[in-house]
Amino acid sequence: MKKHLYRITVEHLADANGHPSVYDKPMQFEVGNHDDVFAVVERIKWRGEFDDTTTAAFAVGLKLFSEVMIENRSNLLFQEFSPHFFEFMKKLKKGIPSDVIPRYRCPRRSRRNSMKRCVFAGSRRVSVMA
Repeated sequence: MKKHLYRITVEHLADANGHPSVYDKPMQFEVGNHDDVFAVVERIKWRGEFDDTTTAAFAVGLKLFSEVMIENRSNLLFQEFSPHFFEFMKKLKKGIPSDVIPRYRCPRRSRRNSMKRCVFAGSRRVSVMA
């Protein structure tokens, strides 16, 4: 399956008491995901349930977790939980009407081989010449 590739970076800034971090460098790793995580964040923003930071944390965490579950579906750790998780995902997706889901979708190259780029425009797509 083709996947989007992401580089995830987590930097510890302070501990729970507000003291500066004892970690000298951020944690960083690359991971694939079958979904465009940026588009998922925008779709969840549309729901208006969280502020932008909470939405991004929720969506990124959810997509990282769900990809691990999908790739390891036979792992005993997930067997009891996965039916509940996938039911949750159905409810989450159902709460966004399909006719207003914001999407990033770039048109294909034109016949003259010029590239177009896409611009996110709310719940509609707008393409502009590069």
